[in-house]
Amino acid sequence: MVLVAVLTAGCDLPSSDGGEIVVTEDDRVDEVRAAREVLAEPVPQLLGEAERLVDALERVWTEEAPSAERAALADSLQLGPFEAAIDVIATTDLEGVGPDVTTASALLDDLVRDARAVVSEVEGELAAVAAVPAFDQQLEELLAGWDARGSYSQQLTAFEELATAAEGLAATADDRSATPACVELWPRRSEAAAVVADRTRELRELIRDRRGQEFDELRDRYRQDPFGTGDLLGVLDARAAAACWVDGSGVPAALVVLEERVGELGAALDPVDLRG
Repeated sequence: MVLVAVLTAGCDLPSSDGGEIVVTEDDRVDEVRAAREVLAEPVPQLLGEAERLVDALERVWTEEAPSAERAALADSLQLGPFEAAIDVIATTDLEGVGPDVTTASALLDDLVRDARAVVSEVEGELAAVAAVPAFDQQLEELLAGWDARGSYSQQLTAFEELATAAEGLAATADDRSATPACVELWPRRSEAAAVVADRTRELRELIRDRRGQEFDELRDRYRQDPFGTGDLLGVLDARAAAACWVDGSGVPAALVVLEERVGELGAALDPVDLRG
């Protein structure tokens, strides 16, 4: 990044004791040098933590695993180091009244705002990941209900209740939005729940008609692909995320904005008119 290069490459501004620069420029040179020194560690630290965080979130989304395992991975993601780096920048004051430092100070405020926007995006997506396992567990419990035992009337009642519950889950999923949108967490689950409802009613009809062998065969066949998706919902989530991470998530875009702000800060502290 521009700022990182500026802060770590040493200062090539002209010496303030050369006698050729007017006092105002001497002040600017001193202020810029001081600002570079103050920011030499915290800004690269902030950017590094942001990149680490975004990489970790990408792994959360693209892990081909059941949703509960991916949620556990999300739980292990640490926002603390990035938030601590933000706090350091937020409490950093640049001394001076020259135009370069004044601009840099304003950009620092923007940088803090942009960094907190990254946190907000990440938190939103972590919340989306966390909400999925409970729903998937409810679907699994409905499927377990296909093994319900009881009298003829009890089984008919049980399967009707299972189908109604599956329809309720489909409606619940319809009311939710996916983050990132392209992963379609909830549309996928709405369709899966609707499939479970339809298949449960099919099985109920076989119970009603007392066609036990056909019931067992159809239930076993449906068990091999209960949602009609060909794979676990969590695995499908990961494949969708891998295909659309950059375009579908707000997090990579927020990181780009942060990096651009760092570049602007670097340009502010490398004024062309003070170069030797």
